[in-house]
Amino acid sequence: ESAAAGMLSLAGWPQMLSEWRRDPERLPPPVLIDPMCGSGTFLIEGALMAANVAPGLIRSETIGYAFERWPDHNQRTFEESLENARRIGAE
Repeated sequence: ESAAAGMLSLAGWPQMLSEWRRDPERLPPPVLIDPMCGSGTFLIEGALMAANVAPGLIRSETIGYAFERWPDHNQRTFEESLENARRIGAE
């Protein structure tokens, strides 16, 4: 998920969304096309970006990550990071 989000960022998808949000009456909504069309990762990540959802945030709330089972994993720091991602997305 993070790799797809990074590639979309490099391709300018967040900027296109920002421009459209500033003037949706004048500009048509941006269109995202995934020619690879495999599991839909790019399209899903693009939709999550459009909804201001941080990459991986939904995964953290459902099945979790393997690193959460590491012996030195700091759950408090992880929870703070998730809360920060939720707060940024809500702005």
